[in-house]
Amino acid sequence: MTTITHDDHHHGPEKGLMRWVKTTNHKDIGSLYMWFAFTMLLIGGAFAMGIRAELLQPGLQLMEPQFSIN
Repeated sequence: MTTITHDDHHHGPEKGLMRWVKTTNHKDIGSLYMWFAFTMLLIGGAFAMGIRAELLQPGLQLMEPQFSIN
């Protein structure tokens, strides 16, 4: 009688933050895209509201003229 043993060394997905950093799971990657898109929506909306506030009145200066992200 022969006994077959499996020694896969598979311990399941990573835990914590490394699960998201090193993922190849399509569902996790889709979630990362959705969170990134939502974050960019908020940042872009804040910039757009800043521009609209500048244009509210002629001569109104709420931001520095050389405002830059870098």
